Amino acid sequence: MRPPVLFSKASVARTLTSLLDCESSDIARLLPFFGLYGLIFILITMGNVAVQTLFVKKVGVAALPRYYGYIAMINLAAMMLYWWVLDRVSSRSIFITIVSFLVILTFGSWLSCRVMANACTTVYGVLFIGREVASSMILLHFGNFLQQYLSKAEMSRTLPAIYSGGRLGGMVCAALMGLTTPFIAIMDYVGMVALLGLVAMGYVVWLDRSALFINAPISTSIASEEPVSPKPAPVLVASNRRFWVYMASNPIILWMSIATFLFIMCRWFVNYQYNHVFDAEFATTQAFGQNLSWITSGGLVLSLLLQVGGVTRLVKRFSLGPCFWAYHLVMMVMMAWLWLSPSLLIGVASRFFGNEIRLGFRNPLSLLITNQYPRQIRPKARTFSLGMVIPLGTLLASWILVMLTEMPVQNPMGLIGAVACGFGVLLLVSTFLLSRALNTLKV
Repeated sequence: MRPPVLFSKASVARTLTSLLDCESSDIARLLPFFGLYGLIFILITMGNVAVQTLFVKKVGVAALPRYYGYIAMINLAAMMLYWWVLDRVSSRSIFITIVSFLVILTFGSWLSCRVMANACTTVYGVLFIGREVASSMILLHFGNFLQQYLSKAEMSRTLPAIYSGGRLGGMVCAALMGLTTPFIAIMDYVGMVALLGLVAMGYVVWLDRSALFINAPISTSIASEEPVSPKPAPVLVASNRRFWVYMASNPIILWMSIATFLFIMCRWFVNYQYNHVFDAEFATTQAFGQNLSWITSGGLVLSLLLQVGGVTRLVKRFSLGPCFWAYHLVMMVMMAWLWLSPSLLIGVASRFFGNEIRLGFRNPLSLLITNQYPRQIRPKARTFSLGMVIPLGTLLASWILVMLTEMPVQNPMGLIGAVACGFGVLLLVSTFLLSRALNTLKV
């Protein structure tokens, strides 16, 4: 008599299909990308925690606004270069180039601090800027990378599940950092990021060369995809001029860009405020790093639960626009609370909504909105809306923060909070108008 099978392939497939809210035929297609995004988020999370800790404790929280501006200017130049190569270089090559930059940066910084301790102050600043730029480029390109393998219908079904791989990888990484920080120097985690980057590059090469996934049947033909936009784009990417004309005439792209611009400004204001709180609460570099690790891990747990159990179901029930607006409304509440009653508790909550839950909830919604555009313009539209707009918003936020921190007022943090809430109100208005534009398409 054969023993009973507790976990058959069929039962596992049914469980995954139910949990991830996708079709059974999608499981084999999404798992490789689930793993890739998990690996990417491990190195991004490790770099984020380690580099932010080193910068705040070694360079100082007062320097953050100026460095936001440096990040914005370099990001803008990087995005312009990315825009130019997007149609000229393979997606795999772009991915490997971006990760290679991160590997060289992190290994060089780690080696410099180990060999020349006196040079560390400068290294921390360069590392902070370079890591932020590289992470932004990786997250931006991942959506375009998926376009090479998945159809619009497949992406709509599987994106939340694929993105949950990132939350899972980041959550485990942050928890392990929280456990090991008392025994490992924060700078050594930067060296580990370089090693993980090499592994990620190998994974991308394997995925691109794997005939199983390149030649896998696509459930919905690319050729049969019709633009959802009310105004079709003639010869969509035949020229940049036509592309810009189409962008300017499409209300979804217009309000999505404005909402992204205002959100990025609010995010950097909140980033400065909660780092100010954390710096006062955690006295040493190791304490800052360990607590930030646990905060990040907890935020990613919430993000993962929301993404796996909520994003697709919420969109199906309420549609994209209301879900997007609701996230910004909660973010506005966090900003007002941080302004009126700053504390460690609200600092942690603001970090959750501005960082981890943003990645697990807002970013998939943004990509689903971008997925409403005709296929030919999605890469450039995503680069513009989620790429070029971000550096401009960061640059303006940096300039305003520098101006506010240098004003001779008794309570500069209170003034910063009030200005941030003002931009938050504008964000809610722009998101409402975006939601109304999406409702015309019933998405």
